[in-house]
Amino acid sequence: MNISVIVATFEGCNPTQINDPRFFEQLLEESSKAGNFTVLHTYIHQFEPQGVTGTAVLAESHIALHSWPENGTLFVDLATCSGAEATQTAFDRMCELIEHQQVIPHTISCAARTQPYSTLMPETNEINKHAPC
Repeated sequence: MNISVIVATFEGCNPTQINDPRFFEQLLEESSKAGNFTVLHTYIHQFEPQGVTGTAVLAESHIALHSWPENGTLFVDLATCSGAEATQTAFDRMCELIEHQQVIPHTISCAARTQPYSTLMPETNEINKHAPC
């Protein structure tokens, strides 16, 4: 089984947007739909005085989101066994919906437990800052 993972930090986000639980619902729903994923359960929690965490448990794996509106930052963790194309399509939909200035993505593709961890997680992982997607 191959797992495709995208982990990204969105910076320069609209603080109002990423502090809205309804936006998290929309983001989870529309990105899951774009990737053709099966949503088993969603959970969204709003923190006081600010910040939202949201997760979607998928038949294919998961989507996790966490915001820091005071910093304009949204963290995304998207993992699926549907292949890199479906995972990227879901991530692209997130990029369309999230108002941001830049995104720092990290894509990981690995075969689950068929290789030693040293080959799955290289010792050096360069971070590339990209313009908005």
